[in-house]
Amino acid sequence: MLPSHRMVKSHHSQALTQARQVQLSNLKHRNHYILLAATQAMFYAQMVFFKQPYHNSVLTGRMWVTELLGGNPKHIKDQLGMEKHVFLKFVRNL
Repeated sequence: MLPSHRMVKSHHSQALTQARQVQLSNLKHRNHYILLAATQAMFYAQMVFFKQPYHNSVLTGRMWVTELLGGNPKHIKDQLGMEKHVFLKFVRNL
């Protein structure tokens, strides 16, 4: 084989190797996005099909506020938009 043929063959082999690497990289990225989309779809389906009632207290007025104050602090923040100590200070200033 002539030296120039070896060089051409070597460059051709390198190009094929690089092309395979690019294809493998693209496949990995595509699989990553498919997995991400599937995870998002499962999360959305869980929210839509397996709903739990958010406002499930039968209490109203003073009893509801008493339940909030004695319960989970995150629940107070969600319901009233303020933390417990802020709410108590607010009520004292009324």
